[in-house]
Amino acid sequence: MITIKIIEDHKMIAESLSLMLNRNEKIIVTAQLFDIKSARKSLEEHLPDVLLLDVGLPDGNGLDFCRELLTLYPQLKIIIYTNYTECNVYKVAMKYQAKGFVLKNCEFKEILSAIETVHKGGHYVCTGIEEKCNTNPTPAIILTPREKEILEYLARGMTTKQIAKRIFRSIENVNSFRDKLFFKFDVKNVAELIKKAMDCGYL
Repeated sequence: MITIKIIEDHKMIAESLSLMLNRNEKIIVTAQLFDIKSARKSLEEHLPDVLLLDVGLPDGNGLDFCRELLTLYPQLKIIIYTNYTECNVYKVAMKYQAKGFVLKNCEFKEILSAIETVHKGGHYVCTGIEEKCNTNPTPAIILTPREKEILEYLARGMTTKQIAKRIFRSIENVNSFRDKLFFKFDVKNVAELIKKAMDCGYL
């Protein structure tokens, strides 16, 4: 029996995925976790055979959490389970030693294949992602209108508090957009973001 824990902030997605996985006689989902804080506690108590980890979480990003977990539990087998199709996200996941990378919109049989492959000690990447990223080592970075707006404000030196007031959003919401920009440009801070955005012609 393959034990699974799912870290996914959308409860409906987590519940639907758990339901489908539990129909497989070789798999049992032992926990659905919706944020990093609760996940830390659950993993301290028991490690699953395979962990399905979302990237966008309410109290942090899944890629950094992946790196943290594998520092603490090198034996843990993590599959990044995400909507992000950008190559930068995939490359960071591989850099941090995730064993798999699966998109949420892929066919369910592919999720099963990823779990079985990773459980046996292999690596699994969702169909098309590896080829796309290997054939396009420097792919175009696609930004939403809101991401472009926040990038421009950051380039002007505005703080997240100032941006939140300008666009009538919470600071947490602005931080979430900023983190997405970090992921897309594969940078770790605002200074690196601005430099890379300028180098790539986004500013």
